[in-house]
Order: sequence, then structure tokens, then C-alpha cells
Amino acid sequence: MRRYVWVPLVVLALALGACSTGTQAKRTVTEIVTKTGVPPATTDSSSPTGSAGITVVNPSGSGRTSGTPTDSTSGSNAQTTGSTTTSPSTTESSTPTTTATKTTKTSTQKVVKVNPLQVACPALLDASDIQKALGARVSTSSFRIVDVANPDVKMTGKVKCYYGAKSSSKSRPVTVALAQYKSAAAAKSQMNVTVQSETSLGADVSTADVSGHQAHVLLRDGGLLVLNYDTWTLSVAVDKGVASAKKLPSGLQDLARMVLARVLKNG
Repeated sequence: MRRYVWVPLVVLALALGACSTGTQAKRTVTEIVTKTGVPPATTDSSSPTGSAGITVVNPSGSGRTSGTPTDSTSGSNAQTTGSTTTSPSTTESSTPTTTATKTTKTSTQKVVKVNPLQVACPALLDASDIQKALGARVSTSSFRIVDVANPDVKMTGKVKCYYGAKSSSKSRPVTVALAQYKSAAAAKSQMNVTVQSETSLGADVSTADVSGHQAHVLLRDGGLLVLNYDTWTLSVAVDKGVASAKKLPSGLQDLARMVLARVLKNG
């Protein structure tokens, strides 16, 4: 009777099965390639759990690709707005500029207390003064009028001098008026009333300097200059046609300077 040996055959089958299974098993080979300074283009988030993570960083250690603005720099507090990064390492150099300031000296003349109403007309102006200032010839005659006080505007007295005329009813080429008031404020207020009145009538208004004092030049059917000095006012009026339009503004100022100087001297 034959005997069969089963154990060796089973062992052999198992061994062959194991080899067959081993040849069909998948082999995983991980190849790591490191390129200095070049980070991976994308990060694969679908890698199987348990896979080793590999991070490639820039040499600067910032973890960002080149060309992307950073919001901080080493040792500084640089801030980024939008796509522009401001670094404190960059400073703007500026050249100091020197601005020349022109200082205009203002008049510091002491106010001289005078009585302008007591100065005679010939002592204020004459025909030669008028010709020099205006380029116009007038007669040597003059006429004086004394006005009464006007309490409504606090005016205590007023005189008018007409040059180139013998009476107030005739042509009056040049007129000088001096008015005294109770206070400097009242005198200035009345001067402003005159300026406003002439302006409303269409006068061409400008300001001018007369011996350190501001005057108002009003051009309408001739010309008028008014200024305030202390508690009184000075007015110079030139009739229409006496002087040219070009000469009139400067001529009024010249006449006012003469009158002011002579009032302060003789008042």
C-alpha cells in the first residue's frame, strides 16, 4: 500500500504562493530632489495620510516666492498698503530752501496834535503846487468857506479852500477840505461813509500811501482823495477835465502830501 507525503507538498504550495504574492505587491519609491532657492510650484493637499511632508524654503527664510511684497522687514516696521511696500531703509533727501521774506516798514510817526481849521488857504497850496502835481494851470486866486458844526456825525468844524476860483459859485478846479471831529473814531467813520457813498455812485476806488498814512483814491467825474489823521480828515478834490486820467491819481497824492505836511507845520 502506497503512502503519500502531504506535508512537503503543502509547504511547497505555500512557499510558491508567498513568492507569487511578493512579486505582485506594489513598491513605493520616494525620490527627493532638492533645488536650492526654488520652492515647489504648488502644495499637494491630497497626499495619503502618513506621507512625509517636505518644505522647500527660500534662502531668505521668508517662505514666499520672489516678487510678492512682504509686510515686514528684518529689524524694521515697514508697512504695506496694497501692492506697495514702504521700507524705512529708504529715506527721502531734501534740500533746505531759504525763503526770502520782504519786510515792509510801517509808519511809526508820532501823532502831532494840531488844529487844522486855523491854517489859511494860501499856506496850504498855491497855483505852482497845483501845476507841478497835476500839470494844469489855474489862477492864483483862492476862496475860503467855514462850515458849521454837525453834531449828528460828531463834527466840530470844517473849512474848505477853493483854488483857481474867487467864489463858491464859479468853477472850482481844486478843493481842499479839512474837518475836525470829537474823536479819531468819529473821523474815521465819516471818511468810510464818504468812500462808501462814492463807491455806490460808481467811483473807481483804490488805496494809496500819503506820508505813511493810508488814503483812499476815488475816481469819478474827476478825482477825490480822503484820509484820516488823528481826529480830523483831509480831502483833496480835482474837478473833471483839470488833469489827464493818467496824471490824476498821482497828482492827488502829491497834493495831499503837500497839504498834510503844511497843516502839521502850521496848525
